[in-house]
Amino acid sequence: MTNRRERATMFPPDGPCSAMPMTKLCLAILSVAALCGFGPAPFDVAAVPKAKAAWTDANNTCFTRTDYSTASGIIICLAGADHDFALAIHLADQRPLEAYSAQLKIVTADADSGKQMPSEAVRRFRDAQSRFFKAIASQYNSYQTDMAEDYANQSNQPDRTTGMGMGGMGMNNGMGMGMGGM
Repeated sequence: MTNRRERATMFPPDGPCSAMPMTKLCLAILSVAALCGFGPAPFDVAAVPKAKAAWTDANNTCFTRTDYSTASGIIICLAGADHDFALAIHLADQRPLEAYSAQLKIVTADADSGKQMPSEAVRRFRDAQSRFFKAIASQYNSYQTDMAEDYANQSNQPDRTTGMGMGGMGMNNGMGMGMGGM
């Protein structure tokens, strides 16, 4: 197995989640989207900072443990932290997590059976982990794009108010009949 210093370079302390958007602007946009009726976000963005802190703590615990009985022990520990992160942010589409878990079963089985060296298992784990977090980021990016397109489409709609004090009720006054029937 690799020593602590080598593991620290393989697994950066800020982790794969560091590129995920977590700004106040992002939260404001999501709040507006929820009020405007856009579709649900792929995960709870407000939960990300707390989930990321827990993920970092769990990773640090994995790196400091010395009781791994198999070559795949650290991989299982780190994958547990990733799984808990996905649950903590309430990931709506579980397919990336399921694919990641399936890949890790193969990686750990190969490592434990001796079919591959531990360094190869770690490389395969890192590739699977990277694909997992990229899939989550891709879901969020697609959501933001859809949200922006929906907002742009709503903004480009002509104002349909009649000027008769009905405001946003539009041509059909909200009751299914035109203003001519009143």
